[in-house]
Amino acid sequence: MNNLLDFFIGLVLPETEFKITKQTSTSNLQKCVRLAMALAKDGNKPSVIRLRRIRDLLEKQSIEFVRPR
Repeated sequence: MNNLLDFFIGLVLPETEFKITKQTSTSNLQKCVRLAMALAKDGNKPSVIRLRRIRDLLEKQSIEFVRPR
């Protein structure tokens, strides 16, 4: 799980709509990821699953986001 959280740490995501699955989307990707990270750290399994799906989609779409130094 640490690798999953490390992927998102420092990642600047847009505050735009993002489709996670056919049935699930978010109106603000950045806030969704922040909330899911906080819950995943506390052991919330659905949040871990959501983060994995988002990471997989970002990688699949080859979306590059800025990582501040």
